[in-house]
Formats: sequence, structure tokens, C-alpha cells
Amino acid sequence: MDRIRKLFSRIPKKHRLQLLEALACLHDPACAPTLHIDKLTGSNKLRIRAGSYRIIFHKNAEGKLVVDQIMPRNEQTYRDV
Repeated sequence: MDRIRKLFSRIPKKHRLQLLEALACLHDPACAPTLHIDKLTGSNKLRIRAGSYRIIFHKNAEGKLVVDQIMPRNEQTYRDV
């Protein structure tokens, strides 16, 4: 979790707010369908688009969401997922 906090501290405030809104929306059943959550090919991980950033996450054995990466969208974003 410290890695995610470190990433957040490096993201500009405008984009950080978009990401926080997307993560909050993920936990709201009424809002979640608007997020355009996609399953990544060849993986059990999922992706949310939030502005020019991508949130890569998965569900653990207990069904909780675990954020793996928060990255700006570029050619390297999905390379090591």
C-alpha cells in the first residue's frame, strides 16, 4: 500500500482527484457501472480509465479489491501486467 501512496504523491492534484473519484465510485454499486471496467487480456486483473491514468487492480480471495498499479497511459502501461 505504501507504493500506491508514493505514486499518488507524484501525480498532479487535478489527476489525483480524478483517480480518487474513480476509486470511490468503484465501491458505490450505483456508480460502478459508469467506470468502464475492463478485464485485461491474459490476466485476472481489471482496469479503470481515469483521465489519462489507468488503475490496474484485482480481487483477492476474500473478494476485496487490491490496487496493483496507477500509471499514466502510454506504451508501457500494460507491458508487465
